[in-house]
Amino acid sequence: MTMRHCIIPSLLALVLATAFELSAHAQSLAERPPTPPPPHEHQAATVESHLRTFDTLDFEVFSNQKWNRLNESHSQDVVVTWPAVMKPRASKSISRT
Repeated sequence: MTMRHCIIPSLLALVLATAFELSAHAQSLAERPPTPPPPHEHQAATVESHLRTFDTLDFEVFSNQKWNRLNESHSQDVVVTWPAVMKPRASKSISRT
């Protein structure tokens, strides 16, 4: 085997190992940031209630795609759009069964 045939696989392995190390390091920084998040700032009771409702609906309706609960966060006159959809659809056209 020539010197060139030995160097190319070695360089490729080095590049791949470096790329994997960088991505693993980036993930660990996201999972364990060097500084803690700021403490929660307590708001007025109505604001706290709205934030709890938003968090619940965001998780339940959007993340878990429980579209039958969409009316809890959107009134009938709200237009719901999605980037992949060319024409916006009014929320009333979404099935609310």
